[in-house]
Amino acid sequence: MRDQEKILLASGSQRRRELLSWLTDRFEIIPSDIDESPLPGERPEVYCQRIAEQKALAIPSRTETQNSFVLAADTIVYSQNRIIGKPKDEQDAFQILTFLQGRIHHVCTAVTLLRNEKTVSTLCDTSVRMNPLSQATIRSYIATGDPMGKAGAYAIQNTDFNLVESVEGCYTCVIGLPLCHVEKLFSFFNYSFEKNVIECCKSHIHYNCVVDQSEMLRKSLFNQKIIERNV
Repeated sequence: MRDQEKILLASGSQRRRELLSWLTDRFEIIPSDIDESPLPGERPEVYCQRIAEQKALAIPSRTETQNSFVLAADTIVYSQNRIIGKPKDEQDAFQILTFLQGRIHHVCTAVTLLRNEKTVSTLCDTSVRMNPLSQATIRSYIATGDPMGKAGAYAIQNTDFNLVESVEGCYTCVIGLPLCHVEKLFSFFNYSFEKNVIECCKSHIHYNCVVDQSEMLRKSLFNQKIIERNV
C-alpha cells in the first residue's frame, strides 16, 4: 500500500465497512446516492453490475478523487430470475423469508473500483440453501430487527438463528463484499494490501471456507473500462 493513495468506500453499509476494515483501516466513507430502481426486464446480474458501477461513478461529482480509489459494491438476492430486495416492513420480511426458507437462492455482489479515468468491475455469485424455518422461528427472527435493511431479509453472519444450511461459493459475497475479488480488482492498479486476504477472511468468518481462491477468480470476469468525462 502506498501512503499517498486513498480509498473511498462508496457505501453507507456497516457490513461493507467492517469487511473492508479486515484488510485496512485506511479508508474513508462516502455513501453514494443514486436511483437504484431496476430497468424493465433487467436481469438480476446485469442490474447488480450497473448499480455498482453507477455508485462508483457518482462519487467524483461529490468530492475530489484524483489518484484516489473509489470502491463501490451492490448486493442482491435473487431466485428464479426475481430480484428479492430489502423488506419494506416486518410483513414484507415475513413473506420474503417464507419464500426463501427450505430453498436454494443466489446472492450476487458486483464490485467496481474506479481510479481516475479507469474502472475495473467484477461479479461474484454465491448459492445459498436456507434451512426449513417454521413461522414461529421467522417471526422471532424478525422481532430482533435484523432482517430490516438487508437484501433477502436476513444476515448470514447472524449466529443466534440457524438460518442457512449450506453455502456454495464466497461467504463474504453474501455479507456484501467478496474480499478475494476486491484484492484482485486492486491488483489491476498494482496495489496490494499489507495483510493476507485469505487469512484475514478465514479468521473473521464463522464458516469453514473451502473455496479455492485461484479457481474462483479464474472463473470470474473482470471488465476494464476507460471513462470519458465531459470537459
